[in-house]
Amino acid sequence: MDFDDSPDEAAYRARVRDLLEQHADDLLRLRPGQEGVDARSSEAELRRTQRVLADAGLVGVPWPKEVGGQGGTLMQQAIVSQELARARVPALINHIGIGMCGPTVIAHGTQDQRDRYLARLLRADDVWCQLFSEPASGSDLAALRTTAVRDGEDWVVNGQKVWTTLAHVADHGILLTRTDPHRPKHAGLTMFVVDMHAPG
Repeated sequence: MDFDDSPDEAAYRARVRDLLEQHADDLLRLRPGQEGVDARSSEAELRRTQRVLADAGLVGVPWPKEVGGQGGTLMQQAIVSQELARARVPALINHIGIGMCGPTVIAHGTQDQRDRYLARLLRADDVWCQLFSEPASGSDLAALRTTAVRDGEDWVVNGQKVWTTLAHVADHGILLTRTDPHRPKHAGLTMFVVDMHAPG
């Protein structure tokens, strides 16, 4: 296998390096030997760093352009990730949102949801988390017990989720619930967008 960049990939890598150098003063950097940063204590700096990277076109690289992404390739995303690591820029604060939540909204959300959430997610104006794991089942979605029952125009959710990455700084979460207990265990599930600042 040839692991070298193609000419197009090499040109893209050079462009990414140039962008990172241009914005170096605005990016949070890890010190030598530092593995990562605490999201709570560095939240403002991490959000600012992602905003700068998004405005430079380095976030949401493979996302479609019509939803605010770059319409790039997975290889271009890999190059951006490699160059961020080389520049000692910590992981994006919204990596769960970029990798899981946003693509779920892109694939299954309404146009209103795409318009409302995606640009803010890319820029870390809103940080997202996933609300899947439960005390009795971990991340085994077949064993999901949290329920959502329709009550007029509302849904009443009952259940408990356990710690999830970035929940303590998240603005929104994707919450997986069981809405049809009569369907097979991997069916009858519904995902909700939850305001993480809502009471309870």
